Amino acid sequence: MFVSDCWGGLFSATAFLPVRAAEPTANRQWIQSSLRRCLSPQESPEALHTRTLYDLRRQAIERAAGVWVESQTWLQDQRIQQDRIQLFSRAQILREAGLQSVWQTPSAEALPCLHLSGRFLVAASRSTPAEAPRIQLSINQPVFKPGEDAWLRFQVNQTSFVSIYNVNQAGAVSRLLPNALQPEAFQAQAGQSYRFPDDSLRQHGLQLRPRLLPGQSQSQERILILATRDPLPDWDADVPEALFEARPSMAGIFYTQLQQRLLSMPPGSWNEAWLSYEILAPDQAD
Repeated sequence: MFVSDCWGGLFSATAFLPVRAAEPTANRQWIQSSLRRCLSPQESPEALHTRTLYDLRRQAIERAAGVWVESQTWLQDQRIQQDRIQLFSRAQILREAGLQSVWQTPSAEALPCLHLSGRFLVAASRSTPAEAPRIQLSINQPVFKPGEDAWLRFQVNQTSFVSIYNVNQAGAVSRLLPNALQPEAFQAQAGQSYRFPDDSLRQHGLQLRPRLLPGQSQSQERILILATRDPLPDWDADVPEALFEARPSMAGIFYTQLQQRLLSMPPGSWNEAWLSYEILAPDQAD
């Protein structure tokens, strides 16, 4: 389209979110943790120690703070296109003590195993994460011929900062909002309906006009809208703009990379909504 489309699959991640020590709901406690991990054929002892220490810290955090599960599923034509599960613990390790490493070899043929243990002072918050913004998103029609006028309408249930992206059939991302004429973070008010492109863009003669890459006769593309509680300055500065390019580019970042950045954000602080549309060459649309 005005550049971009499809990515799917299962994405699972665990995020450990720091809490400020002065937070009233944070509790401090010492957690004893121990793990046993065995060396793999392609792994160095140093790499195993690093991996086991990470898991040991994660275990201490989960014991102190508990875990919240957040899942999001995107459906198209009653089929799962994207299913993501995230586990969150809101805690921070303040101090480590008594770390002990013991290497053991079960038999002459077996690879050595590491037993790692230690005590961790954890500041944990057990308050439930805030509810994420909810988004309504629509497009004026589901199928376009190249050059036809397209526009979006969206609404959020709580005041949020909104970004809009186009994702092409290969998964490459281009940015619609913010853009060169609207470079500041766009704040949408709760319950208010917005149209994109808005009047300020249309006054400059800017419209969304879907287009096909050379050699394409059709393309299935997607619109992603992201709503966050706080502005995210420069977090997508490397994403090419869709409105001001002379021609589509396959360079830039892909949605999987953008997703990694989203997963680093606190639960409840953001949400996303998707819709899909199709571009058909005139001979395909008839």
